[in-house]
Amino acid sequence: MLFSVITVTWNNLEGIKATHASLLGQDSKNWEWIIIDGNSTDGTKEWLKQLNLSACRWVSEPDSGIFDAMNKGISKAEADYIIFMNAGDEFYADNTLSDIENQIAKQTTKPLFIYGDAIDFTTEGNSFLKKAKSHKLLYKTMFTSHQSMFFNRTFGEKHNVRYPLEYKITGDYAYIALFLKNISNDSAVLKLDFPFCRFLLGGTNEIHRYKALKEDYKIRREIMGMGYVNAKKLYVMHFLHTKIKKNIPVIARILRYKKNV
Repeated sequence: MLFSVITVTWNNLEGIKATHASLLGQDSKNWEWIIIDGNSTDGTKEWLKQLNLSACRWVSEPDSGIFDAMNKGISKAEADYIIFMNAGDEFYADNTLSDIENQIAKQTTKPLFIYGDAIDFTTEGNSFLKKAKSHKLLYKTMFTSHQSMFFNRTFGEKHNVRYPLEYKITGDYAYIALFLKNISNDSAVLKLDFPFCRFLLGGTNEIHRYKALKEDYKIRREIMGMGYVNAKKLYVMHFLHTKIKKNIPVIARILRYKKNV
């Protein structure tokens, strides 16, 4: 099995149905689907019980938040690569996984980390192409969407990489920093020039953006080992960017996105 698709959900039945449809539509069937449900009360558990899919394993129980649930998913994964596609997230196209599979097959050794572009969309129906930046820019910002990243499972286990639960909002940034920190050879990283996912804007990170900035600052200091001055400069820069994004969103979109799609 090549891909472990981990979906974390809680009271988002319509979202998990969308992710399910996107996964079933893939022309590659070289995947398993692991669902970690936080003891939903909206019919999700009942839907999961009637789900007739041999490649699916799920659990529904209380957890300590989204990153605790993601860690549960990691512990259950068995494939070569892990990707986190939470309820409502979708693959960009039906051939996304097969295209990535073909690219992996071209490599002399299996990459430790794979990433690509993303499509961000809004509830109003607007879509924007978010081109991936270099992973070397992680110290500055998330270089692409978390849903456009594949992590080599064996490598993650070897280095015991998990989501640190002390970061309640930007634990994904911490997880990526810990994972990439252990990669010493850039040739083990594969960047692909096409979108992997469609991601609905407006998640926890966006809603609690100022709290997220404080966590990002701690991650740069404690995980990346960045000095106080540089970490503080980046904090101020992102604080000002957030102000612009909230007050003049059109300018923020022009700066971040290549084009509407």
